[in-house]
Amino acid sequence: MHDDGLQLWKPPLPIGFIVLTTITLFGPMGLPVTIPQTHVAVGGDWIVDRPTLGEVKGTVKFFSGDSGQGKLQVNDARAPADWMFGEFSGNCAGQTVAFPVRQNDGALLNCDTTRLRPLGIAFSAIPKDIDINNPPPTVTITGQDMDATYGMPWVEYYDDLGNLVAQGQAFAVASDGTWLTGYTPDLSSVSTGSYTVVVSNVDGDGNLYLTGSTIINVFASTPDPPPDPCGCPADRVCMPCTTY
Repeated sequence: MHDDGLQLWKPPLPIGFIVLTTITLFGPMGLPVTIPQTHVAVGGDWIVDRPTLGEVKGTVKFFSGDSGQGKLQVNDARAPADWMFGEFSGNCAGQTVAFPVRQNDGALLNCDTTRLRPLGIAFSAIPKDIDINNPPPTVTITGQDMDATYGMPWVEYYDDLGNLVAQGQAFAVASDGTWLTGYTPDLSSVSTGSYTVVVSNVDGDGNLYLTGSTIINVFASTPDPPPDPCGCPADRVCMPCTTY
């Protein structure tokens, strides 16, 4: 087969974006679990263009429809732009949330029934993977409603059986409540796998109330073998040497 420099033709991406609907519930172990939420009546109103996020395309400034199996394609939707999204059926019926959307983005509407304000932006972690042998110094959680009015929020790590394996308080919280940063806890003794990370605010009485959650994957990298004291290449059998 000859390479004549030809490239396969790829159809251009459609103008618009996709609306994704999910729901977060308390699972069997009492921890939040997020699954697709099907057949939700959703809609959206364009607010303002955001040209700093890319070339603005599309003419549609309003839409409504059924999310089907949890996904609704909005063709020719104007973006990048700020949109006001709302759900009109299901657990979050009558609630709205606004955020920017780029062309070909997936606009996630997560109905989080574990929170005080259910419809909002799903929480996520940076980084989302932690190497036990080389952990990052800090972890940042993004989302909304994180508040340090009565004390820094707590970040708790739970295994798949609901056991608390690590916890700590954030040391920085955004003024608009969209992110917090805390030191990475000691995870050296936990098994590799996925852990539910729960963010809780502190109320005026010192109690914790759940604000949101996400998943972090913990793994262990393989360390490099120690260097040969005699400088022998790894692919050769060398004579024993004496070190002084």
